[in-house]
Amino acid sequence: MKLPVGELLEADWIGKFSANDVALLATVNANDVNIQNITERVPHFPYGIIYLTALFSVMLVTTNLIGDSITTINLPFLQGYSVLFPTALVVFPLTYCFGACITETYGFVVSRHVIWGAFLVNIPVILIILSLEKAGWLGGSVLGVSHQMMRALGASAVGYFAGELSNSLVVSRLKIALRGRALILRFLAANAVGAVVDSVLFGTLLFYGVVPMTVLLKIVLAQITIKMLYEMAFSVLFSRIVLWIKSRDGVDHYDYKVNFIRS
Repeated sequence: MKLPVGELLEADWIGKFSANDVALLATVNANDVNIQNITERVPHFPYGIIYLTALFSVMLVTTNLIGDSITTINLPFLQGYSVLFPTALVVFPLTYCFGACITETYGFVVSRHVIWGAFLVNIPVILIILSLEKAGWLGGSVLGVSHQMMRALGASAVGYFAGELSNSLVVSRLKIALRGRALILRFLAANAVGAVVDSVLFGTLLFYGVVPMTVLLKIVLAQITIKMLYEMAFSVLFSRIVLWIKSRDGVDHYDYKVNFIRS
């Protein structure tokens, strides 16, 4: 008859063993309990990263599809002053918010992979659009497939990588420097750096030689201003989202030993 090790440690049996045998049985029983706990434990997966990555990618794809169109907004309260900015600014600033959330929660390395992954998602999207356009199924450049769109994608890629990586790097460094405090301030500072880097590169590469220099400067300044207004408007919301995700996923990563060049 075979008995579980745990039953041998009960009062009816334990008196029949020597002290050494009891110690051995206790060790075996402890190991058996640990193994059972491990096999019965439900694995915990940080689901927040899935949703943040999906939203990040959607915002980036949308930005690239509408990135070469310009919208003019007249401001009558400023004596008719008009503001020119790419339509993509309606959605693109949110990528900084989501990127900051990812870096703040999961660290710079995860954020860097998300930045690369979201960019690679654009490749099949553009290939599909070009194929449909070539086949004449889009009704004549419905999505603006043109040389200017290709230029927009190139400008977007350069500005995107420089801006997003700068944003993530500042979030990571400030988190350590401030020991996790002042979350909203850290988000605003990081987004400001990313917005300036991206806006200068993107605006210059896309519109230089296409519009007058004065218009180009207006576009760049408008991009920076609108992005910062976005970040200020959504900073409280995204700080709450970060805190909620941290509590749900049980993750709050600090990049103490990260090599930002080789990671």
